[in-house]
Amino acid sequence: KINDLRKSQDIFNSTELKVVSKEKKSKDEIQRLKREQNKRHIEQAVKERQKANEFHDKEMNQLMESHDKLVEQLEDVKQKSVEELVQLFEKRCRHIRNGDLEILYATLYAEELEESKKYEEVYKEGVQEVASLRKDHEMRMNVLKLEQREEVIALIEKQLKEQHALAKESIQPEFDELRVVMELTKTKQSKKLAEVHERKINDLRKSQDIFNSTELKVVSKEKKSKDEIQRLKREQNKRHIEQAVKERQKANEFHDKEMKQLMESHDKLVEQLEDVKQKSVEELVQLFEKRCRHIRNGDLEILYATLYAEELEESKL
Repeated sequence: KINDLRKSQDIFNSTELKVVSKEKKSKDEIQRLKREQNKRHIEQAVKERQKANEFHDKEMNQLMESHDKLVEQLEDVKQKSVEELVQLFEKRCRHIRNGDLEILYATLYAEELEESKKYEEVYKEGVQEVASLRKDHEMRMNVLKLEQREEVIALIEKQLKEQHALAKESIQPEFDELRVVMELTKTKQSKKLAEVHERKINDLRKSQDIFNSTELKVVSKEKKSKDEIQRLKREQNKRHIEQAVKERQKANEFHDKEMKQLMESHDKLVEQLEDVKQKSVEELVQLFEKRCRHIRNGDLEILYATLYAEELEESKL
């Protein structure tokens, strides 16, 4: 009966869990519904098994009552045997003077011994039968308790494994989203540095053009020949170009240095993110193993079939 009850309850619970999993709800909501369904399943299983145990106890009580009646009947038979033995003794006493004393004595002793042996054998058999029934009942009850405990533990472990797998699967998408945010931030910062660099180059070019224009005006006002003025202008333009190239090289080097620092900073953040991800996976595994160890030594009626049972208890407090 217990095995059939367990199978039917497992089939019903599995069907309900599949229905819950197909509903268009969030993962957390589905997990909550699963936990509630499993809790109801365990409570229903405990109630049904209590009913089965009560029915078994009722049958045992009926058996014990039947046995007590047999004992009472046995006592009646014993009393009747004693009375018959007394009657036999009195009968032998009345005939003792006309018979063989040795034969009479031996016959009376033999009958009395036979009656006492018969009573003792019946009584011993009854006691042994009751002891055997009690021992068999205790053994079967212990086996049923162990089987039920193992079944509940297996069910909780199965639920913990499902929750662990789901939690582990959710880690990667979360960190993928963080990586996307980091890449967007890096792109924005790179674009901003490029804009600053371009603005600096434009400002540098304008300032150099102004300076060169001023120098060329000064050269043009000098009282020299046209050829000499043209030569000075060419030299001034050459110096202007060389100076512009140097300044732009410095600006490009500074920009490259800033971009390198940005890339290094981004790479460090990526490494830190990977470390946090790995640590999250390891902590999840440790939590799962801890919960599996805990259910072996805990009270199954108050244990939560969830990885975060301790956090739930703390939140209630």
